[in-house]
This record gives sequence, structure tokens and C-alpha cells, in this order.
Amino acid sequence: EKLAAVLSAKSIDAEIEVFHSTAAFLHQAESGQPFDLIFLDIYLGAENGYYFAKKLRGEHIDVDIVFITTTQDYAVAGYDVSPILYLVKPIQTEQLAYAIELFLKKHRPKQIILNLSGETISLNIADILYIEVYGHTTCLHLVSGESRKLRLPLNKLEQQLPSSVFIRSHQSYLVNMGHILSITRYQLTLSTGLNLPISQSKYLNLQNSFILHMKQQKLWL
Repeated sequence: EKLAAVLSAKSIDAEIEVFHSTAAFLHQAESGQPFDLIFLDIYLGAENGYYFAKKLRGEHIDVDIVFITTTQDYAVAGYDVSPILYLVKPIQTEQLAYAIELFLKKHRPKQIILNLSGETISLNIADILYIEVYGHTTCLHLVSGESRKLRLPLNKLEQQLPSSVFIRSHQSYLVNMGHILSITRYQLTLSTGLNLPISQSKYLNLQNSFILHMKQQKLWL
């Protein structure tokens, strides 16, 4: 129930399944049922969750693991199976939320593949400062100061970029929130010192999205 509440609070659409034996989990995993994250108790009756995690890694079942237990006896040894986190009971809602944030951070996209004037390239998302459209031209501005023209309309490009990082500040601008220094009414300042306009209709959404983005960054540090 706590996990479902955390996922709901973060607007994450996910399915939760409970398994009372490792065999039941393996049966579904090996039959092609994909799992992204498991919360695995170290003590599973006659079984041991740590050794089961080693078995998963040995069989190359690609799933992230959060260990849950009443003791820290395996806290050091357990990390050879690369868990995201090690939680000691009783588990609090805040701890589950932190585990989910770490999982999201691990899988947050870091690069994007774009077609720039017929050339397909891979860019680090952090290197993108902002994107603007003028006339029929979409221009991508990098932190380095370089600019590239794109064939994609801004609306199409926006769909390819993670909404947790990029936000529309104006009909003509799509901005990387990681490079926003400040927001006023109705203007934002980027890390380069450049000021960009904020349209009245987008001000509140931009402000709220930026605050959420900053809170997530502080949690991940």
C-alpha cells in the first residue's frame, strides 16, 4: 500500500505484483514477463534473498533490486549484485520514495538522437541549452555556444525530449531546466546569462515544473 501511494503521488503508472516465493517470480521472469524493479527481502523463509539476487544476475535477468531486511548483515556483501538501495525494516514511505527516485535517476535518459539537416547525431541532453523556432526554422543552442538547425518542428522535438528536463517557456522556446538560474514575471535567465521571454499562459506551469525539477535534483545529489 505504501509503494502504491508513492507511485500514485509521483504520477507513475506502474503494475505491482507480490510473490511469496522465488520460484513464482522466476517462472514469470523466465517466461518473458518483464520486471523493472523488485523489492527483495533478504530472509525468505527457507530461502535467502541475497543468494537469489546472485542467481538472477547469473542468469542475466535484467531487473533492478532494492534489498529489504531486518538486519544489516548483508549490507556490504549485498552490493556485489548492484542493488539500488538497502532498506532496513520497518520501511517508511519516505524511504520507498527515495528508492523510486534513485531508480528513476538511473534510467533517466542522458542522450538523444536527432536528425540535424540530414545528419543523424547523438547529443548529451545536458549539453542542450535551449531550442527556439523562428519562421520555419528550428534552432538548437548548445552550452558550448554552438547552434544547429533542425528539420524537426518544435512540437515534434518536444515530444522526443524528457518533460522532466525540458519545458516550454514560450511558443517559440523550449528550455532545459537544468540551465535555468532564475525566473521572474515574465522572463527567465539561463546559466549563460541570456534572458528568454516567458509567455503569460506558460508562466505558472514553468514555475511549478522548475521547482519540482530543483527538488528532484537536490534529492538525487
